[in-house]
Amino acid sequence: RETPHRVMAREGEERRRDEDDDVRTVLLSLALCGVLLVTFIVVATKSGATHLPEERSRECVAKREVLVTGFERFGGARSENPSKLAAISLNGTCGRHYCASAHILSVDGEGVRLPSSLLRGVSGVMHMGLEDVAKGLKLELAAKNLAAAEANPGSSVDLPCSPETAAVADAPCLEATTAPLDRMRLETLDNDTAEIWSRDAGAYFCNELYYRTLHAIRSERLTVPDLECGQPALPGLVPALFVHLPAPETAPLAAYRPILREIVDVLGRPPLRGRRRPIQTIGRR
Repeated sequence: RETPHRVMAREGEERRRDEDDDVRTVLLSLALCGVLLVTFIVVATKSGATHLPEERSRECVAKREVLVTGFERFGGARSENPSKLAAISLNGTCGRHYCASAHILSVDGEGVRLPSSLLRGVSGVMHMGLEDVAKGLKLELAAKNLAAAEANPGSSVDLPCSPETAAVADAPCLEATTAPLDRMRLETLDNDTAEIWSRDAGAYFCNELYYRTLHAIRSERLTVPDLECGQPALPGLVPALFVHLPAPETAPLAAYRPILREIVDVLGRPPLRGRRRPIQTIGRR
């Protein structure tokens, strides 16, 4: 027969063993939950069920449109306008976030007014036209508020802005390009062309088209559509640029089409989200 002292000692030992068993059970349960949680995260991540914000944007990505335009044959020209051929060659080409959509414009007032109605929802615009005195591509930095007229000279530099000659009433004299010039470094087509930036888009339909597009983008604050489902547009105006092309006898389309393709690629990229990207070199590598 056990003495009271031994009974108390045995019961105390049993309680300690029970407590130790409870602790081990709790620790084992926690460890098992941890293993299950880690396994779930790994499996879910691999299956795409869990996404970071970047993954959501990929899941909801939709190809945006870069509007590319060229002109029909002008007047009594014997050959097709190279800007028309270039636009057709770029139609349907796609990058990671965009596809190019070509529109061929008539060389008249109706033609230069059309693109302004197509701007909402596009992610970039590249207009093209012929400049037969150009040796290579000329990228226009601005456009002047001048209505196209047969009497206008080839250059707009010496033409003043006035209500009588304005393409858009009560609008600024100049509109600057909205293209991300800081993301480009351009190279010429040949060694004879030292500069391909231009501050004079002329005084005819090329200039009026460019001006109407830039004015619409700025006055209506047209921004690039976002890639993420249900999200508002990213900050940044729709980038638009006018490129003057040389005559076919000066340079064939095949010589500069890769450069046009890369310009479209720059215009079609999403705007920067608080970080800078390397400057892109367009042209020969």
